Amino acid sequence: MKGLAERLNRSGEKLQKDGISLLYHNHNVELLQVSSGLRAYDVLMDETDPLCVNFEFDSYWFTDGGADAKAWMKKLGSRMKLWHVTDRGCRHTGKAMTPILKQDSMELGTGNMDIEGLLDTARACGVYGAVLESHKNWIDRDHVRSLELSAQWLNRMI
Repeated sequence: MKGLAERLNRSGEKLQKDGISLLYHNHNVELLQVSSGLRAYDVLMDETDPLCVNFEFDSYWFTDGGADAKAWMKKLGSRMKLWHVTDRGCRHTGKAMTPILKQDSMELGTGNMDIEGLLDTARACGVYGAVLESHKNWIDRDHVRSLELSAQWLNRMI
């Protein structure tokens, strides 16, 4: 992870000279323990230069990994420049007793994440904007309809 942090710093410094900001986007793998009490994401936060590297935090993936996404957002603070937002849940299909319900993205406000609390935390961190993502679990199997519903939720909340 330290090697990745070094590469991010070098890249961020070069991009900064051209007026471009480097933001790191996470998944759930950054929650892996790298030493006692230290996760891979901790290393990235600690070993990257805030002048050259900041973050586009994806709350879906940290929630999926069992982490407290709001706590990580607060830890990032002003280094969280963008909030990558997706709600999380499932739409049951098939037999009534399925052994495993696959989690997937849902329209904002319809899943099981505390999207309102995450939005409040993102605002408190001073994010520049939100990146809305929709996977393949679209309502009515319609990706445009799915994005419209999420956009409506965002517009009501903002």
